[in-house]
Amino acid sequence: MKYNLLQKIRRRVEEISKGEFGHELGTIILEGGLQVLEVQQSFVRCNFIITIRHGDKDGKWEVGAMATLIDIVGGFAVYASVGHAKASVEFNISFYSIVKIQVQFLILF
Repeated sequence: MKYNLLQKIRRRVEEISKGEFGHELGTIILEGGLQVLEVQQSFVRCNFIITIRHGDKDGKWEVGAMATLIDIVGGFAVYASVGHAKASVEFNISFYSIVKIQVQFLILF
C-alpha cells in the first residue's frame, strides 16, 4: 500500500506541475520542482526549491505561493491518511523569518 500511495502522489504532483490537473496556480507553484521523498499513512515528506518565479521584487518567497504549496502538500497528506482528498482543513501560518528564493527546503506533513 505504501508504494502505491507514493506512486499515486508522485503522479499527481507531475500532473499538477504539467498543468494536466488542478488549477494554473498549482502548476506555477509546483514548476519549481516539488519532489515527493516519502509517503506513509498520515505523513508526506517532500523537497522543494523556491525559484525566482515564487519570489517578490525583493527576492523573498511570496506568502500566497507559500500558502498554495502548503495547501497542495496538505491535501497529499490527507490523501495518504484516508485514500481521498475530500476534506476541509484550516491552517495557520506563522512567519519566523524571511525566506529567500533559490533556497531548498524540506516539507513535512
